[in-house]
Amino acid sequence: MNKIYKIAQAELKSLFYSPIAWLSLAIFAGQSAFSFLQALEMYRANLAMGIEKTSMITGEVFSKGLFSNVAAHLYLYMPLLTMGLMSRETSSGSIKLLQSAPVKIKEIILGKYLAMMSYGILMLLILFVYCLIGFFTIKSMDIPLLIPGLLSIYLLLCTYVAIGLFLSCLTNYQVVAAVCTLAAFAALNFIGTVGQEIDFIRDLTSVLSISGRTYLMITGLLSTKDVIYFILIIILFLCLSIFRLESEREFKSIIFVTGKYALLFTVVIGIGYLTSRPSLVFYKDMTVTKSLTLTPNSLKIVEQIRGPFRVTTYVNLLSGNLDIGLPANRNSDSEQLLDYQRLIPGFQHRYVYYYDYSSDKGTSRNFVKGPDDDLEASASKFAETLDLDITDFLPPVKIRKLVNLKDEDNKLIRRLEYNGKSTFLRFFGDPERYAGEAEITAAISRLITDAPRIAFMTGHKERDIYKGGDKDYNVVTQKDFRKSLVNQGFDIFNLDLRTANIPEDLAALVLADPSVPLSIETQRKILTYLKAGGNMFIAAEPGKRMLLNPILAAVGLTISDSAVVNQTSDYAPDLIFGKFADHADMIDSNFKFLKTFNAAVVMNGSAAIKTLPGSDFKAESVLVSPVTATLDKNDIEKGSLPLMMAMTRKQKDKEQRIIVSGDADFMSNIGLQREQAANFNLMTGIFKWFSDGKLPIDTRRPEAPDNRVLASNESISLLKMLMVWVAPGLILAFGAGILTLRKRR
Repeated sequence: MNKIYKIAQAELKSLFYSPIAWLSLAIFAGQSAFSFLQALEMYRANLAMGIEKTSMITGEVFSKGLFSNVAAHLYLYMPLLTMGLMSRETSSGSIKLLQSAPVKIKEIILGKYLAMMSYGILMLLILFVYCLIGFFTIKSMDIPLLIPGLLSIYLLLCTYVAIGLFLSCLTNYQVVAAVCTLAAFAALNFIGTVGQEIDFIRDLTSVLSISGRTYLMITGLLSTKDVIYFILIIILFLCLSIFRLESEREFKSIIFVTGKYALLFTVVIGIGYLTSRPSLVFYKDMTVTKSLTLTPNSLKIVEQIRGPFRVTTYVNLLSGNLDIGLPANRNSDSEQLLDYQRLIPGFQHRYVYYYDYSSDKGTSRNFVKGPDDDLEASASKFAETLDLDITDFLPPVKIRKLVNLKDEDNKLIRRLEYNGKSTFLRFFGDPERYAGEAEITAAISRLITDAPRIAFMTGHKERDIYKGGDKDYNVVTQKDFRKSLVNQGFDIFNLDLRTANIPEDLAALVLADPSVPLSIETQRKILTYLKAGGNMFIAAEPGKRMLLNPILAAVGLTISDSAVVNQTSDYAPDLIFGKFADHADMIDSNFKFLKTFNAAVVMNGSAAIKTLPGSDFKAESVLVSPVTATLDKNDIEKGSLPLMMAMTRKQKDKEQRIIVSGDADFMSNIGLQREQAANFNLMTGIFKWFSDGKLPIDTRRPEAPDNRVLASNESISLLKMLMVWVAPGLILAFGAGILTLRKRR
């Protein structure tokens, strides 16, 4: 060990007696300072203008700014620093002195590597200075987040050094060693794209690929898979360097040498493969707020999963979003479920490829015209175009026996299975396409608990939940819309009370703007349901009082026949901007936030709601009209008229919940598309109330404490001048002084 230290000491002296070390250190300091201070200055300006969210500044400035920039450019420094480690010894002939000295080859390699590790610590200390600056300029900086970021930078640096050291052993020419080192870095980045169509090769190449290895740790998530990868690559190239120098000192048979190299690669790849298996990877979220872990509501659901949890992704060659599920993109697709994979024991993920007709043809639209086409011929031509083997795709006959995807239009979809139950997890038509935490957790919740069931009444010309008309409610069942109720975990279905009874397990019964009178039998069923404590949502319209009064009277309410109007210079009188009432947050806590910001719900013609005496329901207004509003045919009634009311009462050890709205258009297809309106928030809040707050899953996070930049623009500008120009200049001046003194000696 003493010999290793002496070799390292000698190498460090040699390194700092050359201008490259000082120049690299100065450029690194200046570049890092610019990256850090630029991110800090930009984020401060965005906060002042209200552009950025006021949280997670540490992540924005360090993870997305400084650390990401350093990781992206670190490869440019290492070839210059490592190119002469061994090639200088070889070209000058001093290698022979080393080999003849009483020192082992591995001690030479380890000594030189230790010297470069020490140099790397200097670079890390520079980054640590910026961390100290951040501590004083960012309010409540997330210090633990910086630990895996600094560790990943140092491991990446050490890995680059090991690679550069090996390449330096192969040639006498330093420039050649530098160029070869850059080529090796490029190869390790590129290898992750090789053979991605074949499962086993994809797993092996991903073990060797260095691309993206620092990403998780830079963001604050410590991963054993990535740490072990860096250690294995370092060991691999250090051993290769030792083997290379030993081959010049002693002669061994080709079989022995081949076996030695084969054993080394087998051990490294084997350990890397095993430690990258999902069940053997361990993660640690180092952020203070645990922002890289599922939210508490999701964790409560995921922690209930015990035993095998299967995810099957069905990929249709002839539907849209095909690129997501292709074998070449499996790794990136699987990463979308990483947060769940690392928390659920027995998580299994497989892919099934098939072809069948889908109305969403995607890129296959030029090959398939309709369901009556020859699908086999069309799929074969399309597969040939994409250089895919059609035999890897199940034909329609086989896939239909395996699973029924007709109701899902044979689109790209995942099927989740647990404990004998299954549900679908969809992809969506927005730019993100992938399901988010709310949608994934909602799907998982369906496997461990009964989903809240919402029945929409039919048979009396109510709003239709499956039609796309402006006044219909298709948005609540639209499968390719991520915020629809079906994708938030609810069971939504039609119920015709002329032929069916009301199920006892309903979360709520919805009566949305009937246009014909309810039959006596239908009224009887509804009144019996209400008497038994059932929840109900009634969406009315002006002029429908006679149709709805028999039901409304049972809950102590009535509605006006005339519409609420509000005379303004900009809008039609019957276009009402409803405001959240004082106690609206009894429905959803979000309503209090919306009220604070004076958010409005747009109602295109609404009746006013009135309470009747003698009811045992407790009534609270949810929405009220502007104070200037009146009833269309009665100027006497004016002021903040109730537009939506919530009724509650204790019934059989539970709270019965009724909501009555004077307008049915607020949650129609066109109503929910209104910009800068709280219509959608109101709709989801209502059904969240009916589900006892279970759905939709609340994935909001508390505001992080690091939400303010303490430094002023002037101080940041001063720091930029000092750290970007003065500090690197001092490093260069100090280095020049050292070199001048050495030359004089």
